[in-house]
Amino acid sequence: MEIKRNYIKKLGRSADFQDMGVHDYHQPFAGSTASTGAPDTSGTDDDPNQDTGTGVAPFAILINGAAPAQSGSTVIPASSFTIGCNSGNFTITRAGIDAGGTAPQTLGPEELDLNSGFSGTFTTGDGFKDFIVFGVVVFSKNSEGRPNAIVGSNAGGTYNTRIYVRDAEDSTPKFVEGFSDKDTANPLYMFRIGTVRSTKSGSLRRVYVNQGVVGNNEIGDDLPAPDGNLFAFKVVDDGDGTVSVTTGAVNTVTATALTPAGKPTELWLKATFADDIVTAAVVATTAGTSSETSDARQIATITWGGTGSNTPTITQGIKGSQSIASCGGTHQWGTLYS
Repeated sequence: MEIKRNYIKKLGRSADFQDMGVHDYHQPFAGSTASTGAPDTSGTDDDPNQDTGTGVAPFAILINGAAPAQSGSTVIPASSFTIGCNSGNFTITRAGIDAGGTAPQTLGPEELDLNSGFSGTFTTGDGFKDFIVFGVVVFSKNSEGRPNAIVGSNAGGTYNTRIYVRDAEDSTPKFVEGFSDKDTANPLYMFRIGTVRSTKSGSLRRVYVNQGVVGNNEIGDDLPAPDGNLFAFKVVDDGDGTVSVTTGAVNTVTATALTPAGKPTELWLKATFADDIVTAAVVATTAGTSSETSDARQIATITWGGTGSNTPTITQGIKGSQSIASCGGTHQWGTLYS
C-alpha cells in the first residue's frame, strides 16, 4: 500500500487538504498495541500503528490502531483507534492587533498541544464517520475590541488555547472556523488542522487522513479583523460601578439616555411614535406599558456582585440598531446590525 507523504506549510490563506495516507485495519500485524496517540514510527506502511508523517512535524495528525483479536487463523479487526496530533506553534501577524510596537504587529508564537487523545470508532454497519482535528486560539482584547494577547482560556467559556479532536457529527463544543465570539471579552480563532475518516465495508476497516496544516502555523493579513467598533446598544461596564450603553437608533431616530443612573438590573429601549412614525427612542430601566404610541424592547439584564456590588454581569438582549413597524397597537421589532 502506498502512503502519500505530501506535506504543506500553511502561511496565510488556507491551502487545499492533502491526502496523508490510508491506514488499513483488516490485516494482521506484529507488535501493535493500544496507544495514547503518541508518535510510533515502528510499523510499516500497512501497519495500523503507523503515524501519518515524520513523527515530529508540528501539527501532524497521528493514527494509532488498537491490536486486533485473533481466533485461530481468523483476525478480528479492532473497532476503535486513537487520533493524536503533534504540538505546534501558532503566530498571528497583522496590522490591526494591539500588541505594542509598530504595524504589522505580532502575537505569539504560542505553542498548541493536544487537549487529549481521541478514541475514534468505526460504524457498526458498513459506512463512514468523520472527525475534525482543529486548533483553538483564545484572545484577550482591549477596550477598542482589538486582540491584544493570546491567553489560555476564554473566561467562563468552554475552549482553551489547545488542539481538539471532535466527532464531526457531534461536535460539542461546536467547531466554528475563523473568528467567533467577537463580542465577548475573549474572542476565539479556530483553524482546521485536518480531518480523519473511518470507513467500514464488511471485514475491511480503513482510516483516511486529510492534513490541512503541517508546520508551525502563521496567519497573516487574511485573518479577519475583529470589528473595532462596539455594536449599537451594547451595555458596557464603565469600571466604576456604573454601566453605559453604546449609541444606536430606532429606525432613523438616535436613542438618548445612554448613561443610566444607579445599578439597573434591566435596561429597555423604549420607542415613541406618532402616526406610526418613530419620534423618540430612549434607554430606560423599566419596560413601561405598550400602547398604540409606544413600545419597548429589552436591551439587557444585569446582576451586580464583587466588592461593593460594583461588578456587573451583563446578559445582552439585542445587538445592533433596531427597526420597528407599527399598525395600531401591534408592533414588530427587527435588528439592523450596525
